Amino acid sequence: MSSRAKSAAKRLTVVALNSDSSHSQAHTQGDPIRFPVGTSESEEQVCSHIGPNTPLRKSTHRSGAPMGNLDMLKKQLQRELSSGYRDLKDFLPSSVYASIAGVDAERIRAYLAKTTCYSIANRCWSVLPRDTSAKTSFLEKELYKPFTKIISSILRNFGVDSARVQNTHDQFMTHLEDYLEVYVDDDDNEVKSKTAPDLCVMGTGNTFRPKVKGDTHPSYFRCVSPVEIKTTRMMKSLSFEDITLQVAVYARQCFTHQANRFLTCAVVATEERFHLFVFDRAGTMRTIAFNLHDEAATFVRVIIGISSFNSHNLSTFDPDIKFLGCNSDHLEMNLKDYISVGGNGRCSYQIVLNGKPFARKAIRGRGTRCWLGTIVPTNVHVTVKESWRSKDRKPEWELLLEAVGLDGVCQMVAYTDDETTSISKFRSIIIQDFEFAPGEMDRIFTRVVLEAYGPPIHYFETPLQVLYAFRDAVAGHRALWIKNILHRDVSIHNILIGKEDARAGNRGVLIDLDMAINVTAYTPSKNPRTGTRAFQSVITLRPDARMIPQDHRDDLESFYYVLLWICSLFISPRKLVNKAVLQDLEAPEDRSCADFKRSVLSGVRALMSPWFIDTVFMNLLKTLGKILDGWISDKIDALDDANAQFPSINEIRVAIGSRDHDLFIQKIDDTIEALLNDKNDFGNSTGVDLRGEETVDLNDDAIFAPVIDNQATISYGNTAGNKRERSSDPGDELEDHTKRAHFEDDVPSAGISHLQITDTGSSGDGA
Repeated sequence: MSSRAKSAAKRLTVVALNSDSSHSQAHTQGDPIRFPVGTSESEEQVCSHIGPNTPLRKSTHRSGAPMGNLDMLKKQLQRELSSGYRDLKDFLPSSVYASIAGVDAERIRAYLAKTTCYSIANRCWSVLPRDTSAKTSFLEKELYKPFTKIISSILRNFGVDSARVQNTHDQFMTHLEDYLEVYVDDDDNEVKSKTAPDLCVMGTGNTFRPKVKGDTHPSYFRCVSPVEIKTTRMMKSLSFEDITLQVAVYARQCFTHQANRFLTCAVVATEERFHLFVFDRAGTMRTIAFNLHDEAATFVRVIIGISSFNSHNLSTFDPDIKFLGCNSDHLEMNLKDYISVGGNGRCSYQIVLNGKPFARKAIRGRGTRCWLGTIVPTNVHVTVKESWRSKDRKPEWELLLEAVGLDGVCQMVAYTDDETTSISKFRSIIIQDFEFAPGEMDRIFTRVVLEAYGPPIHYFETPLQVLYAFRDAVAGHRALWIKNILHRDVSIHNILIGKEDARAGNRGVLIDLDMAINVTAYTPSKNPRTGTRAFQSVITLRPDARMIPQDHRDDLESFYYVLLWICSLFISPRKLVNKAVLQDLEAPEDRSCADFKRSVLSGVRALMSPWFIDTVFMNLLKTLGKILDGWISDKIDALDDANAQFPSINEIRVAIGSRDHDLFIQKIDDTIEALLNDKNDFGNSTGVDLRGEETVDLNDDAIFAPVIDNQATISYGNTAGNKRERSSDPGDELEDHTKRAHFEDDVPSAGISHLQITDTGSSGDGA
């Protein structure tokens, strides 16, 4: 070992058992409970060995709480998308949707010649009003009917029968988030926040969630593509950024409602010009303004392109996922040519999915979705995880293969090595000869099938179950570390309770290796900080500590904040104190967030809930806090040396090995023993003094996989008593979805039972 590594090992293994850090009061005012969600990531730096690191970037999925108003949402969207805009200034109109099967220039000319909507002689859409002088003008609403007529004519004439255009401007459009802000329209009228487009291309068929009987309202559940209408006069008063953010609101709604969506296309049109927008996991692609009349053929192709969701090439939806018939919240996923981890070669799977997956709300980024599913016909429960990884990053399945057989770590059932579904593929279909510019990153769609476990750790049934799950997840992290894998995204969502009757070592499971790295092949970028903000370590957040490598101690600190979160919010199983006592763990300013977390390590008492205060849990947090504070001091002290050279993560792993983990686990084991010997019946929360604080109940919706009986009927059920019927979701932040269903009321009830499905007898190998 090098002398530098030895020095680093000595410096980094000093444990400060006493701390005089000051404590600042926790914030306890105002807001309802918010579960922190989402791994921050950036598109800026690329690592030569394993791909891009993922430092902090604002997104619309940073918080589990609903956006307070439309202005807040637009500001977050601007931060999320601004560095991901691609303006297509050098592409000709003829390159847009240039290769639609059966739609050539001759056929479009024939349509324009015969339709009553267009005048060949005048080279214009004759049904549209046009401003001919500064003295005459018309209102935006006068454009809705003619544009509806034009789009309907195009869809009808080119056989796009499964789509239709609908005026949604003056109708209530059901969607999952409401914004209370008002805005002033072009008639100087103050109206409610605009979160629905003027027109929507709506779809029919099993790509979309079936309509609820009696519901006649248009819905984002069936929106294919939004169309926004403006007058030229109004467009001149708005910036391109304003227009983009308005349409981004609609695109975000589409992604939020439609978990089987790959990307969202939208059109903004005036009586003179139109733009095409494409929102995908790489960001936003925007065309220049095309002349609506001179480029009528281009407009026709665009309308066909954004509406053809049934086309294999043009569809913006996942062709492998379909809804299961009338009034069903369940979907069917058909997977072909997947590689079984069990050694059975390549297999096919038919999986019935719970229709309420966890789905990240942010447009740009990994777009993680996690489905609870049941393999047909074996009735084995699994979790299907989907995401869009950066092209240069190692796929998660490679690390999951290295983790096969490790206790306390999620286990993979099957995966695909197909990398043909990518952002560049979709963009090149829309824009002929499209290529990413230097510095832009392509993203690859990936899907893995995982074993299903219990629910996330905060769905615990007893305090002892918390400690068992916490302990075995830390041990799972230790096992990964010994295998040269560093997780880098420990959060409350990524620790699951083990399967029913799991043996010691698997009573808790660490999931989600999206952000994990192999430390032997890792070269850090200039800003290699990853993690879910509420659980990121002090050093990871400090701006002056960027040169210190993010290592296993940072992850162990993240475990600490998970336990702190539970002990601060819960006053019994499934019941939480209705106060945002820990919102400063997500403070937006890095240094403030780091300082608050440092103070917590030595002053945890003020944050404890009435149930956990003065218990073995508080003693454990105090003990672990002292250990962590000492580790942080070692790193900060090293910063005082202007010539300090910090070891690589691999050097740290070789020098320290499992000693830090073993210390952590020993303290947890001591606490488990103390709890088992507790004579005060700590598990009984009856009579807890709530100090006048409001409480809410944790919602259990959507944490169970569909249950299929021998007659191939499907229902929801609690499978906790059946060892083969595992429940819950090893993906990013499943908890966020169930939390949102309770606190945001953003998802309809999942109570579907005895729904007949088709049993095709497809293989369940490898489950």
